[in-house]
Amino acid sequence: MRELFEEALRQPEGQRQSFLDAKCGDDRELAQAVARLLSARTKSEQFLSRRNETKRFGRYVASHEIGRGAMGIVYEAVDPLIGRRVALKALRIDSAGGPSVQFLTDRLFREAQSGGMLSHPGIVTVFDVGQEGGETFIAMELVEGQTLEDLLSANLHCERTKVLEILKQSAAALDYAHQRGIVHRDIKPANIMLDRNGIVKITDFGIASITLSPLQTATAVVMGTPTYMSPEQIQVRKVDRRSDQFSLAVVAFELFTGARPFQGDSLASLAHQIVYEEPPSASGINPQLPRAVDKALRRGLAKQAANRYNTCSELVSALDSALREAPRRPRSKRVSYLAGSGVAAALLLAGAIAYRSLTPSPGPRVQLPATHAEAPKAAEVPPTAPAPVAVPPRKAAAPDAVRSGKQLYADAVEAEKAGQAKARALLEEAAKLGEVKAMVDLGEDLLFGKPPDSTHAEEWFRKAADKDDTGAMDLLGALYQNPLDGKKGNLERAAYWYEKAAQAGNAQAMYNLANMLVDGVGVSKNLPKAKELFRRSAEAGNAGAQSRLAQLAGK
Repeated sequence: MRELFEEALRQPEGQRQSFLDAKCGDDRELAQAVARLLSARTKSEQFLSRRNETKRFGRYVASHEIGRGAMGIVYEAVDPLIGRRVALKALRIDSAGGPSVQFLTDRLFREAQSGGMLSHPGIVTVFDVGQEGGETFIAMELVEGQTLEDLLSANLHCERTKVLEILKQSAAALDYAHQRGIVHRDIKPANIMLDRNGIVKITDFGIASITLSPLQTATAVVMGTPTYMSPEQIQVRKVDRRSDQFSLAVVAFELFTGARPFQGDSLASLAHQIVYEEPPSASGINPQLPRAVDKALRRGLAKQAANRYNTCSELVSALDSALREAPRRPRSKRVSYLAGSGVAAALLLAGAIAYRSLTPSPGPRVQLPATHAEAPKAAEVPPTAPAPVAVPPRKAAAPDAVRSGKQLYADAVEAEKAGQAKARALLEEAAKLGEVKAMVDLGEDLLFGKPPDSTHAEEWFRKAADKDDTGAMDLLGALYQNPLDGKKGNLERAAYWYEKAAQAGNAQAMYNLANMLVDGVGVSKNLPKAKELFRRSAEAGNAGAQSRLAQLAGK
C-alpha cells in the first residue's frame, strides 16, 4: 500500500485513478485503501494552502468574510493572545490617493474613538484599532445574530410588541450616545443588529461626529444612507441628536408598514422628498395601525429638527401610547383607488382624509381675514360657483334616532372590519339618520369607489359640512380643486370651502388655502396671508406647513 501510494503521488493528479486501476487489477480493497490515502493527502494540502492564505491584521487572524459595505470588508477574526473572536473591519485606503487617504484614515480612527467612548449593552464594543501595511482595521465585538435589514429582506413579520421592544432598545442606546456628544449619522436597518437573545446592538459608528469638538463638525461631506438621512444631512447642515431620531423614525415607519416613507427613482428625487415632501400616512398603508401613530411619526419625521421630540426615547414612548388606541377604520377601496389616481388629487384628498380624524369637529372658530377682495364670505356661496346641491331641510332628530344613528355607525365599522357585505347598508342607514361620521365615511366610500361617484359623495360631504364638520368642508375643497373622476374643477369654490374650514380651525384646510394664496390659484396671490395661514396650521400640528414656512422664509 505504501509503495503504491508513493508511486501514485508521482503521477499527474488526473492520471492517478487509472494508474491504481492498472496496478491493483482485481484487488479493489487495495485500490480503495490507496485512494483514501490520496484523498486525505489532497485535503491536507488544501487545508495548508488555506492556512497559508489566511489574512492577518496586526496580531489578529481573519478566518472568513462576514460582511461587505461601501467603506470596507468585515471579517470574523481571532485575537490569538487571548483567544477572543472579533469582528474586524478592514479598509484599504492607500488606493484612494490624494487627500482622501488621510480623510478616510481619520474617519476610521474616529469610529474607534467614538465607539471606545461608549460602554452600553445596546452598542457594539470597540476593542482595538490599528494599521497594517496599506490597510487600516478596527476590531470590535462579534455579534452572532441578524440585522433588521435581514428581517425586512426576508419579509419576516414582527409583532407590534417586538417592534416596540426593538425601537425602545435602539432609542435607549442612541440616547446614551447622544448624552456623550456622539451622533451616529447612519441609523438604518443594516446597522441595527439582533443577537440570538433578541438584544439590540447598534453598530458602525464609522461616520459618527463627536459634536463636542467643533473641528469634527466642520466637514462639508454628506455621509449616511440616503433613504434614512435627515433633511439637515441632505442639505449639509449641522446635525445633532435629532438627526438620528429622524432616521429612527424612518426605520419605525418601515417596521410598522413594510414600506419606506421616502422612495424615489433617483437620488435627486429621493432627496427632494426627504427635504420638502410629507411622508404618507402609516395607518393608510397598514389599516391595523391607530391614526395616532401617524401623529407620532410625523413629529419624528418633522423637516425642522426643532419640531421633533427631544430624545429618541420620547419618540418611542409616543408610538407606544399611540398603539394603545383603537385602530383606524379600514379603507381598502380608498387605498386601491389612490394608487391609480392622479398624483395631485390623491395627495390633496389623502391629506384631507388624514386630517379629518385629527381636527376637532366642530372646532374652535378662529376668525380669519378675507383672503382677497373677491373672496366670498364664509356664509355665502360664490357667485361663480354652481348651484348648491339640494339638501332637504334639517329637522331636529329625536334622541332615539340620534342614538340609533351612532349605534348603526358603530355596527358598520365592526362589519367593515370583519369584511361583511352589510357594512355599506349600515353606513347608509346611519348617515340617513343624521350621524355625521357616517355621512363623511359614506362620501369617501362613494368618492373612492369603482367607479367613483363624486356627485353623491359631494352630497354627503355637503350634509356633513352643514353640520359643521370641518373635515367634510376640507374634503369638499379638495374635491373641487382636483376632482378624481375627470370632472371640471372649480377653484373658487375650493377656496370657499377651504376658508370656511380654516375659520373653524381645520389645520389642513389652512395649509391648502395657503398654498393657493402662494401661487395665486383660484384666489388673488397674497404671500403675507399665506405665511400667516401656514403659521397657524403649523401651530395646530401640520408638519407640512412648517416646511412651507421654512421655504418661504426669504420671500
